[in-house]
Amino acid sequence: MTFVQLLHVLRLYGADVLLLAIGVTLTTTLLKKTLLRRIKSKYYVLVPFALGLVYFAVYRMIVTCSPSPLTEELGATVDGGLSCGCAATLLYVVYEQFFRKGKSVASPLSPLLCGVVEESMRETLASEILSESAALDGEELLMFLREKLASAAPELAPAELEIRVRLIAEVTLSLRQ
Repeated sequence: MTFVQLLHVLRLYGADVLLLAIGVTLTTTLLKKTLLRRIKSKYYVLVPFALGLVYFAVYRMIVTCSPSPLTEELGATVDGGLSCGCAATLLYVVYEQFFRKGKSVASPLSPLLCGVVEESMRETLASEILSESAALDGEELLMFLREKLASAAPELAPAELEIRVRLIAEVTLSLRQ
């Protein structure tokens, strides 16, 4: 994936989501180096999405001056929070692939597979997912991703498998737009 393609995907998010995503990316990096350095690396993928939900909810409460984003508008808040997590993950990939010296990440899905799939298989699986799922949407995409991840990482618990499938589906769909 080229720099222009990644910038095109990031352009689809609103300015508020991108600014929050920068904060999420910086906070995630800081947490990984301090408080979360002892947890398994496979759980790192959830951090940007959790922080994205929190940051977006707080942002929406400040903008509306009410708790309605957590009550009446919960669906929109969750959607915005997940978008913030996706954008943060993509920003991290852009940084890793184009700006960081040394090791580079070739696929935007690699961080989502980190800690679950062996490093030697990660890039191959990410490429397979991106190429083979290009024509899939909805439940077909979710089924395809479940099969791929279950075969590549059979030790994943069903709940964790489902979370990973949904996150990868969200990023895959956002890369197509």
